[in-house]
Amino acid sequence: MLLDPVRTMRLHRIGLVTSLIVVALVLACFAALPARAQNFKYRVEIIAPDRLRILLQQHLKIVNRQAGGQLTLEQLRRLAHETPAEIEALAATEGYFSPVIDSSLEESNGWVARFTVNPGPPVRVAEVKIDFTGEITQAGAQNERQRESTRAAWYLEKGTVFRQDDWDKAKRTALQSLLAERFPAAHIAQSEALVDAAAHSAKLAVTLDSGSVYTIGKLQVKGLQRYSESLVERLNPISPGEPYHLAKILEFQQRLQETGYFSSALVTVDTENSPPNNAPLMLTVVEAKAKRMSFGVGYNTDVGARLSFEFQHNNFLDRGWRLKNTIQFDKLHQIATSDIFFPRTAAGYDFRVGANYDKENIQGEDVRRFGVSVARGKIRGNIESEISLQYQYEDQTLNGAPGSIRQAIFPNYSWTQRAVDSLLFPSRGYLLNLQLGAAPRLLSNSESFVRSYGRGTYYLPLGQNNSLILRAEGGYVASKSSDHIPSVFLFRTGGDTSVRGYPFQGIGVQAGNSIVGGRVLGVMSAEVTHWFTPQWGAAAFYDAGDAVDFLADFKLQQGYGLGARWRSPVGPLNLDVAYGEQRREYRLHFSVGLAF
Repeated sequence: MLLDPVRTMRLHRIGLVTSLIVVALVLACFAALPARAQNFKYRVEIIAPDRLRILLQQHLKIVNRQAGGQLTLEQLRRLAHETPAEIEALAATEGYFSPVIDSSLEESNGWVARFTVNPGPPVRVAEVKIDFTGEITQAGAQNERQRESTRAAWYLEKGTVFRQDDWDKAKRTALQSLLAERFPAAHIAQSEALVDAAAHSAKLAVTLDSGSVYTIGKLQVKGLQRYSESLVERLNPISPGEPYHLAKILEFQQRLQETGYFSSALVTVDTENSPPNNAPLMLTVVEAKAKRMSFGVGYNTDVGARLSFEFQHNNFLDRGWRLKNTIQFDKLHQIATSDIFFPRTAAGYDFRVGANYDKENIQGEDVRRFGVSVARGKIRGNIESEISLQYQYEDQTLNGAPGSIRQAIFPNYSWTQRAVDSLLFPSRGYLLNLQLGAAPRLLSNSESFVRSYGRGTYYLPLGQNNSLILRAEGGYVASKSSDHIPSVFLFRTGGDTSVRGYPFQGIGVQAGNSIVGGRVLGVMSAEVTHWFTPQWGAAAFYDAGDAVDFLADFKLQQGYGLGARWRSPVGPLNLDVAYGEQRREYRLHFSVGLAF
């Protein structure tokens, strides 16, 4: 069939137009695809005051993208263009609301993004207004006291630099002062910070809604399987009808966790679904395994490497008794103990019985010791007291002097107070332990004696980055002589946690070639630490002490030196180099944890 020439030409034109359209679409698609990224090696220079510069280096996108994926030059220019706005926002969190920013992006041995920040004067707090709503506004001495204590606890004072973190912390601290006592449903009803950037000032206003006063009702327990509810109730320090107090809630929770019966314990008050009057105290526990074994490895410069093994049975004889067997040995000590802890009584007392076998060889004194004991203790807040009765039998052998068999029946009273801000890393407060005991002449080869002992540690922060630790220890045994008194009741000192610069237990009474315990002890210590970071610090210390048989022979043995400090996950780690003045030698000391 023959085609019309005009029609053929028309078809050719349509085909050509269609082809051009397809080509244009393909080119458009390729143009829309992102260009292949080039790995630009650029650097960022930030010129600003140290605190602000560190903040910018941590949070600016242009800094964080350096170590990330690839960038095109166009993307780098876009980031550099957006960065001044980021800097303004971050500077505002540090109290700088009108910074002057000079930025540039240039190629000089690679691309350089440079930002010079003049933050200007910071905004300072000009006015603070704290108001209240809720039951705390009612008349009454208790409400007035709590309102005043909340205002006094305000963190962001007039005249201080207005920083976002400090503003948030101030509100949390004020709210926590209400949540901690009587008002567990308190919340922030309103907060406002009016910043006048031109005047470099901020006016702060916070309204705290206390809600209602809550009183504690009946205890409701979930999760008990092996143990009776009475075991838990005897640990509860809160009486029904008592006003809510967070410190007692936490004390109850801590008591439960310290028993060893539970792997977790959570104490709460349901403020959403419970009425304020006699709101139920909710306890949820997860019982620990009835039997548990553990192994431990340790080291310090006093005794070297140390190994330990512990077996614990939390429901011994199916009576809720806790059996604890421990074996521990190092080059100076070999110790085996077995204790049974009984559930707390309705009167709040904790009873235990135990037996121990010790073998030690320290400073030429070789001792084999066996003992049994019974004790009754009670905890009231941060105060722990214990009355105990123990029998100690001891076979002593000395290097270069005659040994002896010693034994005693010894009743003792111990009183301990831990008034510190943290048991693991204390920085403020004190620890105090006092003991008094006596051993009458009940056995033919025992010496009657009265023993008193005290130890205290005081923690004080010195400014923001420094701390002071003061320590004192003293003891006295009143008797005719120390010849027949078991060494466990006498005193020696020296080592990592007493007088540094001297061997472990190396300060005492000379007996032949051995050093044994004396009847008089006195130790004092002062230590100043500068914290370069929250975890790392350097310390300078001075220790002095002596252990003698007669007060007239008492003469301070001095030690001093420098050390490193690390707040490790398992407690304070101390590495010290000390010089013992009397021995005229340097000694390295290493220890982990508190010695109290």
